[in-house]
Formats: sequence, structure tokens, C-alpha cells
Amino acid sequence: MKRYLLYSVFFLLALNNQAQTGRYWGTQFNSKSSLLGDAVVGSSSGIASIYFNPAGIIDVENNSLSISTNLITLSYETYKNGLGDGTKLVDWGFVVQPRFATMIYRPKDNKNMAYQFAILKRNSREIFVYDEVSMKKDLLNQGFGENYHGTFSLSSEYYDYWGGAGVAYRMSDVFQFGASAFMSVKNFRYNEATKAFLYPERSLLPDSIDFYSAEWMSSLAQVSYDVRLTGKLGVIGTFGNLKIGLNITLPSAHVYGNGDVAKSLYQTGLSEVDTMAKEFNYFEAGKYRKVTFKDPFSAALGLAFRSNSGKAVYYFTSEYFAPVKRYKMIDGTKVVSSAKDEYAQGTDFLSFYYQAASVVNFAVGYRYIFSDKMELLSGFKTDFDATLDRNSGNAYDELSTFHDIPANFYHFNIGGKMNVKMNSFTLGFQLTYGQNRNHKQFANFTEPVIYNPETKLGLQGERQNTMQYSYFDVGFYLGFVFGF
Repeated sequence: MKRYLLYSVFFLLALNNQAQTGRYWGTQFNSKSSLLGDAVVGSSSGIASIYFNPAGIIDVENNSLSISTNLITLSYETYKNGLGDGTKLVDWGFVVQPRFATMIYRPKDNKNMAYQFAILKRNSREIFVYDEVSMKKDLLNQGFGENYHGTFSLSSEYYDYWGGAGVAYRMSDVFQFGASAFMSVKNFRYNEATKAFLYPERSLLPDSIDFYSAEWMSSLAQVSYDVRLTGKLGVIGTFGNLKIGLNITLPSAHVYGNGDVAKSLYQTGLSEVDTMAKEFNYFEAGKYRKVTFKDPFSAALGLAFRSNSGKAVYYFTSEYFAPVKRYKMIDGTKVVSSAKDEYAQGTDFLSFYYQAASVVNFAVGYRYIFSDKMELLSGFKTDFDATLDRNSGNAYDELSTFHDIPANFYHFNIGGKMNVKMNSFTLGFQLTYGQNRNHKQFANFTEPVIYNPETKLGLQGERQNTMQYSYFDVGFYLGFVFGF
């Protein structure tokens, strides 16, 4: 029976997205729209209209200034088989952060026009991981009680900030139109290191055999940013108790972006047993590499139906996201024209690719109006992952991918809204569940082999698609809207 020790320090905050994400509905801006499951494309997007459907900006009756925040998100996660069969990581994490600040202006001389300005954090993700596996394993020389030690560390930070303006116009009692434009800045920092060591017990090593050891290591570090432009077009039609909304989001356009990236591979001591595992020490780094994080075209349809009593409102929204063709997210072969490259033009060793399938998400919401001062809000939404294979096609595919966990998420929300004169206060919470049952392992330290020439991995086993990931969180929301 194999025995191993697993030590872990694992912190995961705000698992809404990863760099170049395939989940598009992790947004949580305005507390009211969030509690309705963001099923607000047809109506009631309120101060979040600039994002969900700019035609709804005109429905905000007064000039307003608002700030929305997640008071706290408490998460619980498990990673089974992440470093090999039988390993398990369990973690609690929490995050507190503001999400949304906006101002709406209604000109007094034109009641059919409204303008909105907003700054928001569309997505964020922070991961800090350190794990290790230790055990007795004879690989190089049988019978000497060799010590095996494998470590994996990962630090990843991704932030996507948006700033923009929108305008809406009410053409008639039936139709209203809107448009918004955003500039986004995506920042991504990533550091990863995988190491495996093997050395004998000195007390068991005969005097006739010199001390020996073997080591395999890979590391990756990058810092990058990308500035992009995108736009939204919206329309809402009112037909009695039914409202129908359509929101089109244009593919984002690259403005400027670059990054610094470095990757290294090192192995020693393996060639004594395996002739394929030659001594190897390779390092390549590049500054000002071209970086782009594409956002797809999407189209959202929303419905809102108010009961005859006017007390209950039912919401539905569905959004289609177009596929993203395979492209170089970080181009290790090129530099931006306005910057000096301090290293020679490289190969795809420093390149990273991304592609995504088309995906459709849906959301439902329910609102009950007790009085002019009190409302109940609830909702549910999906957040399906569209990420496809990211392999680069070069000889180091296992080392040419940023580690993340593609997973389908489900969000449940409930809360209340209180209106006090021209001001409103929203309080509620969200439950989120996500899973991925067949993800590739971070590493396979429990079934190590000396060297695998196909994967270029040494002192570890082939990484299997057996990691089982599950995520659960409880988020609390608080929102303020100040009318003036």
C-alpha cells in the first residue's frame, strides 16, 4: 500500500473568472439586478442598465449616484486527485470588494433622454496555491530507501475593469432605445512552479555508492495587460403587462496590450537510468510580447411580465455567446511595434493559446412588491463554461497552458429592497455551486516515473483527467442608490 503525506496551503478568492475566461455570467454589479439573477434584459436592470441593456437607462426616474458592493463572499472548495490519485485539497476562502459605481443624469429639458456613466469591476480572480507530496519511492536504484518529494505552487491574479458611458431615448410609449460604450483594462499576473526531487536515505546508502540525486523543474511567470473597446446596443418594447428587451454586445476590439513572460525547464540526474532523459536546462524570456484577451459577440433576449395586480413580476433572460476561434492569447514570437524587445525573437515556447465554443446561458427572476417601500427579489442563473482545449501544438503542451478550472456554475439569489423617498437600499445573499468532474491534474506525484519523453515530464506520472473539482459559496450583497 502506498503511503504519502500531503501538505497544503490553499487560498482561492473570488472565483468568478480566470484569465481569458470561458464563463461570461459571473458578473455581479448592482445588488437589485444580482438578486433577480441578472434576468433583467427585458426590464428592471435599473442602475445596471448600462451593462445589461442600455435602453433601460431611461427607466431610472431620477438623477442618481450609486455604489454597490459584495459585503463578503465565503467559499468552500475541494480538489480531489489534484496532485495524484488519493490526494484531496479542502479550502475555505473569503473576499470583500466593491463592484460598481455609477451616476445617472436626467436632463430637465428633455424627459425622453437619459445618460449614464459607470466604473465597474466586471470580473476578478485570485489564486494562491502551494502543495507538496512526500513518500518513499525507489526509482533510480532499488533498495536504498529513496525519498521522493514533489511540490506545486501557483499564484494567479486577474482583474477586468470597465469604464463607460451610455445614453437612452424613449421614442414612444412602446419603444425605447439605448447604446453604451466601454473601455476595459484586463490585468493578468501568473506564477507557477512544479518541482520533483529524488534522493536516497544516507543512512541506507552503502559506502561503495556515491550519493546521488535527481531533479525535475518547470516554471512560468508572466505579467500582462490588454486595453480593449466594446459597445452595446439595446431596445425595449412595452406591450401591456409584457416587456421584451434585446441587447447586442459587440466583440471587443484590441487597442493596446503587452506583457513580459518567462519560462524555464530543468532536469538533472535522470539520464543515469533513462537515456532519453538527458541533462537539460532551458530558459527563455521575452519582454513586451503582444497580448490580447478577446471578448465574443453576444445577443441577449429578455422578458418581464407583470401580473394584473401589479404586485408580482416574472423575469426571463437568455444570452447567446458566439465561439472564439483559436488564437494566440500571448504571442511569444512577436513584440509590439512601439516597444523595444530586449530578447531575441522567440518560438512558440513562450506562446499561449485560447479558444471557446458557443454557449447559451439563461436566468429567471421573481419580484414581489409589498408596497412602495418594500420589495422581495429572487433569481436563478446558469454560468456555463465554454473553454476548449488550449494546447499550443508544440513539444511542450503540458507546460504551455495556464492552469484554471473550467466548470459550470449555478447561482441562487434572494433578498429585499427598501425605498426611502428618492433613495433605496438593497440587501440579500447568493448561493453558488460549481463542479468539474474530469479535469486534468495539476501534477501526478503519486505515480511517478523517471521520465516520459512524450509529455517531457520527469519524476512524475502522466497527468490524468481525474481531478474532481467542486465549489460552493455564500455571498452577501449591499447596495445604495442616492437620488437627487
